[in-house]
Amino acid sequence: MRVKLLLMLTIALGIQLSAGGPAQAQSDVSRFEVGAQYSLLNFDTFAGFSEAHRRESGGGGRFTINLNKYVAAEAQIDYFPNEDIERIGPFNVPLWGSKTLTVYGFKAGIRRDRFGVFAKARPGFIHFSEVPGFSCIIGGGSCRQPAHNNFAFDVGGVFEYYPSRRIVVRVDAGDTIIRHRRFFGTSSEFQSSIGVGLRF
Repeated sequence: MRVKLLLMLTIALGIQLSAGGPAQAQSDVSRFEVGAQYSLLNFDTFAGFSEAHRRESGGGGRFTINLNKYVAAEAQIDYFPNEDIERIGPFNVPLWGSKTLTVYGFKAGIRRDRFGVFAKARPGFIHFSEVPGFSCIIGGGSCRQPAHNNFAFDVGGVFEYYPSRRIVVRVDAGDTIIRHRRFFGTSSEFQSSIGVGLRF
């Protein structure tokens, strides 16, 4: 229910921003941004079965369209290559494989000459190269399950520093909500990132 509500609010926000009054002049803010970031994801799903508070290390890229001085639409992708394996008795049980998180949405806030502070809401999906399976324990079959794409929602805050007109240094922190299939329900994972972008 919470995931559906967040998705509906994000869609409503996008419609409101798109249907609002004339956009401000872009003389004081660049229209487009491209950037790269290093990201950490505290992936604790199924923590009772494996090590809790694991920090998944990864990175990726971001593309932003500044609609005006205060609101932007953006897309971001992060890849986390770590694959988890748990030893249970004589069995090596693969858990979560590598992860690719892709989100699209909006950020809105205040922007000054040298810095900006924003809130973000970005739905998307997370791709797992494999997910936990139990057939190897029950019947001696393969533990590996097919890859999954699960709904994800990134909500949080953004701080930006502008050392020059063309460069942006960005720090993100927030909650990545993942709607899992099968046994795991919905999880909330803290994610943070730091990156550098080019404005043009």
